Amino acid sequence: MASPTILPPGVVLAPLISPVPFPPPPCNKGQLLNWETDNVCILTEGWNTGQDLRFFILTCVCVTALAVFLEFLRMTLRYYDDYLFCKHVYYKPKRSGPDPGSAAVKDNNSHNVDGPHAHQRCAHPGHQHPVFEDPEILQRIRYRPSPLEQLVRTIIFTLIVANAYLLVLIAMSFNGFIILSILVGSLFGFFGFQWVCLSG
Repeated sequence: MASPTILPPGVVLAPLISPVPFPPPPCNKGQLLNWETDNVCILTEGWNTGQDLRFFILTCVCVTALAVFLEFLRMTLRYYDDYLFCKHVYYKPKRSGPDPGSAAVKDNNSHNVDGPHAHQRCAHPGHQHPVFEDPEILQRIRYRPSPLEQLVRTIIFTLIVANAYLLVLIAMSFNGFIILSILVGSLFGFFGFQWVCLSG
């Protein structure tokens, strides 16, 4: 049997107890509109601003950027749909025999718009073409995207829905500064990305 270890006088062993982790600050879970800047939780308890004002300001900036990104995604989907429709008009397949809608794909000088530079015309949303100025011809044109094009449209639409619901959940923190950040982001996003030409 081993003899017990004798310690010198004045030496005391520390208890073998693991240190208790410092608990995170509690979240401010008020269900009413508030203007708190401390312990504001966004979505989860892990996203807690604590008592650091700089981190709270950074959170507001991120929420604002998220709202701006939503308007950017909406603009992207609209421009992509316009591009697909424009490409369909310029690259309309040729048929054997007279085509009643062939006048829609010719310019004022009676030159066919099909050609190697047609994609450049579609790349500029401001380009005017007679087909877009005639509502009767425009209503007769139909285009169904290919599976790959529809997949791209679906991905963009899914990002729009996810971003929108994420902003709704963030707004449910009921913090006035967070809600104002969403409004400011929507304001600048709509002003910058939805400034387009209107048509009747």
